[in-house]
Amino acid sequence: MKKKSIKNPLFRGLMRLIWPYTFAAVTQKHTIMKKMLKLTAILLVAFGGLLMTGCEKTEDEKPVLSSEKNVLIFRLPEVSPAVTATIDHNAKTITALVPSGTNLSTLVPIIETSAKSTINPGSGVMTNFTGPVVYTITAEDGTTNNYVATITVDGAGTETLSGTMSQNRTLVNRNDGIDYIIDDMFFIDGNALLTIEAGVKIAFTGIYTGINVGANAGLKMIGTANNPVILTGPVNNNNNGSWAGVQYQSSRADNIMEYVKLINAGTETSEAAIYLHINSKLSMRNSEITGSASHGIATSDASLTAFSGNTIKNCESNPILTNNLLTFKSFTPDNIFTGNTKPELRIEWAEMLEADLTLENHGVPYLFSHSLVIERNLTLKKGIVFTFEFGQHMTVRGGGKIDARGDALNPVKFIGASNEAGFWSGISIESSRENVLEHCIISNGGNDSHYMKSDIAIWEGAKLNLNNTKLMKSAAYGFQYSGSFTLTHNNVSFENCQLGNVYDYDNDVVHSNLP
Repeated sequence: MKKKSIKNPLFRGLMRLIWPYTFAAVTQKHTIMKKMLKLTAILLVAFGGLLMTGCEKTEDEKPVLSSEKNVLIFRLPEVSPAVTATIDHNAKTITALVPSGTNLSTLVPIIETSAKSTINPGSGVMTNFTGPVVYTITAEDGTTNNYVATITVDGAGTETLSGTMSQNRTLVNRNDGIDYIIDDMFFIDGNALLTIEAGVKIAFTGIYTGINVGANAGLKMIGTANNPVILTGPVNNNNNGSWAGVQYQSSRADNIMEYVKLINAGTETSEAAIYLHINSKLSMRNSEITGSASHGIATSDASLTAFSGNTIKNCESNPILTNNLLTFKSFTPDNIFTGNTKPELRIEWAEMLEADLTLENHGVPYLFSHSLVIERNLTLKKGIVFTFEFGQHMTVRGGGKIDARGDALNPVKFIGASNEAGFWSGISIESSRENVLEHCIISNGGNDSHYMKSDIAIWEGAKLNLNNTKLMKSAAYGFQYSGSFTLTHNNVSFENCQLGNVYDYDNDVVHSNLP
């Protein structure tokens, strides 16, 4: 085998220096040999040091960064007893079941992750778990994993709610029976939003219990056709008005009721199952109010931004009480009002219509406790009934216009709240726009007020198209006119007008027919 030659020049130089002395040491005395051996050892040590320093590195050494990025422990120590979550590293999920009554919106988890990794949101940070929360874990090398944490309240039993709620919260369907009990007036305050999920059932314990939604707060209740949200009275009291109801002072867009049932809400003192205070708003669809000891819904300068597919029944007063006819702007024809002691949609203090409005026929009358002045466009669908309390009237003036068109089977009616001649004052046309009354019945007018002595009166500069209409049961005249006006008429009949059919106010003359 061929020996490898030593190519290091330092080594070869040292060998030349050492070799003569080591060779001479063989023939000389013992003392000289000892000296030479000692010198040899010293030179060999020096050679070793030179050899070590002469070596070159073959590659740069680089540190290795960790790629570990897992959640190792996820604990909720403030829950009693403390809860440790289940972690699925394959699915990247964190799940935990916490005891009944736990507030999911204010939990502070303690989290341990892989060495040299970081997590966001961090350990010890208050977190809202009313919905899933995504945690991002970043390894030392910059790579990441996302874990989804879901915390669920144990569905066993019920939870009692009371006092004031000032943070967002979601009420979930806890079991097949009553999920929550409210034993006093429950206030939603600040900017808090209370969300009530499908299938939740809440029982209220007495006539002073209910929900009050503050000016900046919100209440969002969304059920389904098969799993409605149910708000009901005490389990041992199935009487009408067994709890106060829901009051809104908020104009938030997320005040929503969909597939919600309010059962026996609305005491005599609370006025309605749902009360909307000034400037408040509510969107209501496919919901039901039943068994109020007063009204179904009462509004005061408030807005029902949507109202469709609802039923209000078996209330001891009116299904709707409002001070503004515009409340009905969003009402669709599929709402049902039935079995109510006072079946009318009642409008109080509605003295002026200042925005365009189209009204649907809901199968029950619109009842006016005060006179109505129309200064914008009012359109009435066939079959609608307007009823007026004693001595009130309806006036169309200025830029106002009425367009009321029924048909032979479904006439539009303007009548007194009591079927008595002269119970109300009738309709006064003072507008020069294209007012139309077609297939209408006007009855019980002629109350002597505001110069009105008839079911209909037309005045200077006004215009009216009157067709297929009956003027009936006036305490004075069927029709009255004054000044220069435009009247088109066809098939207008009169019945039981006590002082005559047509009265010329300027000349104090009674005629049988219209001019």
